[in-house]
Amino acid sequence: MKQALLLLFGILIISSCSSVKKSQKALNQGNYNEAIGIAVGKLQKDKTKRGNQEHILILEDAFRKITETNKKRIAFLRKEGNPANFREIYQLYSNLDRIQKMISPLLPLYVNDAERHAKFRFTDYSDHLINSKNEYADYLYEEARSMMENGDKLSYRNAFAAFTELQRIYPGFRDTEELLSEA
Repeated sequence: MKQALLLLFGILIISSCSSVKKSQKALNQGNYNEAIGIAVGKLQKDKTKRGNQEHILILEDAFRKITETNKKRIAFLRKEGNPANFREIYQLYSNLDRIQKMISPLLPLYVNDAERHAKFRFTDYSDHLINSKNEYADYLYEEARSMMENGDKLSYRNAFAAFTELQRIYPGFRDTEELLSEA
C-alpha cells in the first residue's frame, strides 16, 4: 500500500508542470495575460527568490509583447474607422492599464544573471481610456436609441442590454436612466 501511494505521488510530481513551464508555454502560445498573471503571482510571494528569476524575464517579455500587440490592434481598429470597434479599443486600453497596475507594485525587479534591473516602459493611458470610454459610451447611446426607434420587442430588449452596459461603464450618462426604464 505504501509503495502504491509513493508511486502515485511520484507520478503526480513528475506529471505536474512547474509555474515557469506554464508561464513559458502561455508566452509561446501568445497568451500574454496568462503568462503575466502566473509571473506576477509568483513574484508577489517573493521577488528576490533565486527560483523566481525566470519569472522576471518572462514577465518582461510578456509585458513587451502584449503592449506591442495591443497598440498595433488599437491602431488597426482606429484606421478601420468602424464605430463598433470602440468597445474593443476601450477594452484593450483597460487591459494595458490593468497590467501596468499589476506590475508596478513589484518594481524594482532585479535580474541577477544579467546584473540589471528589469525594464518596463510604462505609459499613462488615462487620456486614451477617457477618450475611448467616451467614444464607446456615445456609440452605445446612439445604437440603443436607434434600436428603440424600430418599435419591436426584440429591439427594445437589445436597447435595454445596451443601456445597461452603458450604465455599467458610465453611470449617469445623459438621459440613460429614463431611456433604460422606457426600454
